[in-house]
Amino acid sequence: MLAVFAMAVIVLIPTLVWKFYTRSSVSLRGEIVATAILLFLWLAICVFLVVATKGTCVCYFTDKYGIKVDKDAYMSTDFTRLLTLDQVCKDDEVCHLYATAPADPSTSVFFNAHSGLPLDKLVFVLKKDNQTIRNMLSEKPYRMDNVESIGQRNVHSVLITGLLADTWYQLEVQNSKGDILKEIGYKTTPGANAQIVKIAAGGDLGMNAQAELMTSYLKDFKPDIIILGGDTVYDDALRTCYYSWDIFYSMFKPVYVHLNRLVPIVMSIGNHDVGFDALNPITVPSSSEYLPLFFVYNPQHSTQDGQDVPPIN
Repeated sequence: MLAVFAMAVIVLIPTLVWKFYTRSSVSLRGEIVATAILLFLWLAICVFLVVATKGTCVCYFTDKYGIKVDKDAYMSTDFTRLLTLDQVCKDDEVCHLYATAPADPSTSVFFNAHSGLPLDKLVFVLKKDNQTIRNMLSEKPYRMDNVESIGQRNVHSVLITGLLADTWYQLEVQNSKGDILKEIGYKTTPGANAQIVKIAAGGDLGMNAQAELMTSYLKDFKPDIIILGGDTVYDDALRTCYYSWDIFYSMFKPVYVHLNRLVPIVMSIGNHDVGFDALNPITVPSSSEYLPLFFVYNPQHSTQDGQDVPPIN
């Protein structure tokens, strides 16, 4: 409907104006000038609409950002995001740090960090009682540069195994020079024989005030693990909706700061995570360039030997 209206504005209105204007007793030169002006305006509108709608994202239940276009739908474009959003991952910074759970989160963990593009090497240092027990180098991050400049980043993930259940560790994320960029605690989940495991479960979050309020309750609940049942950020596998994941990770940061530790997250897949609704009946490509960010950002399965992060493809 929006496209039809735009075409009417672009084509019909200039035509009617031209017809009305040239009906008067103006000279041929005047008609040529009027036609040239209208043609220029027509081309300018066309160019503006192309630029203004490039990289469109329509994201549901994410009223934290975007222009409301339906009851629960919010739209943004490359143009609006460049005008109103700040750069997510600055060149020499880690903008997100979080943990996802592999098969046995009592003895292993995926640590994930998003950084600016110049930071193509990060070192994840895990300590116990001030003694370094793991030193993992991420030197081949996933380079996400097929969105506008403010959303571009490197995505680092490492798998650390052989940990002790229900044990407190300290995590440092360093650059290649050894400078500490992020530092926070981490606690593995209780083991198989534990009598109590505190699990926070939810799903269909959406990035809105209600989700933010519910997430804040985790500060007092102090979960060992978080399980999300799908439709996490409603990005529908659209790369242009990347910012919905940024809102999601930022929503958990106050919880991590309050607890002074990361909490591992388990995520199941929903249709709005892989683009069923937005892209149906188009098959979602499995190439790394347009793989849904659900998989790019949140590793939960290791390679067959159980010792590494699987490649993104």
